[in-house]
Amino acid sequence: MNWPSRVTDPLLASMRPEDISRCNVGGRTVLHLAAMNKRDEAVPLLLARMKTKDTWAVWKKPKRQTALCMAAGANFPEIVGPLLARGEAIHFAIRDETCQIALHLAAERGHIEVVRQLLDHVDLDDVVECDNDGETALHKAAQRGHRAVVKLLLQSYSDDEDVTAANGEGKTALDLAGAFKHRRIVSLIEERLRGGAA
Repeated sequence: MNWPSRVTDPLLASMRPEDISRCNVGGRTVLHLAAMNKRDEAVPLLLARMKTKDTWAVWKKPKRQTALCMAAGANFPEIVGPLLARGEAIHFAIRDETCQIALHLAAERGHIEVVRQLLDHVDLDDVVECDNDGETALHKAAQRGHRAVVKLLLQSYSDDEDVTAANGEGKTALDLAGAFKHRRIVSLIEERLRGGAA
């Protein structure tokens, strides 16, 4: 189900909070629909009409995702911003069905601006969170070759133990970057581990 193209500001403004928070047959709220269809003009209107606890409603089918996860994974910084401003960082660690958080999704896909937004709103514990495979956002970005994201993540890590953390298969971000021949990322991580700036 896509976002209806004829929805207008007056229609959104007239919706009751309980209508905005109600899930459709697919388990999505109108906020999910706005987030997944990049309706950045609608998100602030919806957030203004919603009860605070409803902004992080989880879309249960087919993946368990919040609107924040959807927008982060789709590289919609103009949607992520208002969600974070509303307090979505409190629910930053809500995971999808594979235990990924919004930062994992954005890092894996190389969405640098979204990663930057998320890092500005979370603490280190969230940055080093692991998914079902034991991978952090750093593992995902290193494996996919997203050098700018790796650099940004390394700057947010205060402890080398977090940089050298192994995933469920015993591989570090450095191992993954090397296995996929991302030489510039290997150099970046090695420099960090030698005590240089990322």
